[in-house]
Amino acid sequence: MKRKEIIARRRKFAIPGYKTLADVGFDGEWVTPIQKNSHSK
Repeated sequence: MKRKEIIARRRKFAIPGYKTLADVGFDGEWVTPIQKNSHSK
C-alpha cells in the first residue's frame, strides 16, 4: 500500500462519538500525528 493510500484511509477512519484529526485541526499529509511532531515523512 502506498503512503497516499494510507493517508486516505486514515482520513476516512472515524469512530462515532470521537472527533477526527480534521475535526480538531490536526490533519495533513502524514500517517500519524507523531510524524508531524517529529517532522518525519
